[in-house]
Amino acid sequence: MSAPHPGDPGRIDPVGVAADGPPLVIVHGTMDRATSFERTRRQAAALTGGVVTTYDRTGYATAGSRAPRPDPASHVADLVAIIGPDPAVVVGHSYGGVIALHAAIAAPSAILAVGVYEPPLPWLPWWPPVPDLGPPDVAAERFRRRMIGDANWDRLGASFRSARRAEGPALLADFAAAMTPIDWAGIATPVHAGHGSESPPHFVDAAVAVADAVTGATLTRLDGASHGAHLSHPIEFAAWMHGIWSSVVHDPQH
Repeated sequence: MSAPHPGDPGRIDPVGVAADGPPLVIVHGTMDRATSFERTRRQAAALTGGVVTTYDRTGYATAGSRAPRPDPASHVADLVAIIGPDPAVVVGHSYGGVIALHAAIAAPSAILAVGVYEPPLPWLPWWPPVPDLGPPDVAAERFRRRMIGDANWDRLGASFRSARRAEGPALLADFAAAMTPIDWAGIATPVHAGHGSESPPHFVDAAVAVADAVTGATLTRLDGASHGAHLSHPIEFAAWMHGIWSSVVHDPQH
């Protein structure tokens, strides 16, 4: 897999060294960033003995200057470019998992296996209605408050809160892009779905729905974890990723 170019926004240097097995790429979700996966990606690199790469998606953190688009295609293009010439195992958290699934359809030769942890599926009839969060800056604050709680938000520094509010356009673009249905029949790549035992029911149902919709897909529960498992249970999350990676390494077709 090609290494990031110095100064290229939205990318972080890979962790690990080249190994016999394939590289692993992590795709973060909405209102998140690559650095939140630091502990789990280093653990995964230790387990695989290979390269584990994270990157900031368009509109977030170091890629905040790039204007987000309300469709999955641009995110898929970014992911495929980061994978480079050598196919990789891709693991996506939340909306990152949706991007990974779309990428498996659009560029199957680039992706050896997909792991999705609680991907939102708002285009399905049983998904809870997405609330009107207001203009971008207000939407970003409301989303973060819902994620971390009012008390934690209020304790954050003014510059941090301002930076998170500035990610509102990316948040709303993600919400719009998530409404694009996934062509389940178009997925030939092995898929592994995961969820936490303490996660909201609709996120658990989403992981189950993926496992049911894709032929041969697996389903894993991380005990004690909720939606933010990469933060609360980085070792367990990394072990789940390692299992996906190992399934490719030990597959005689690869």
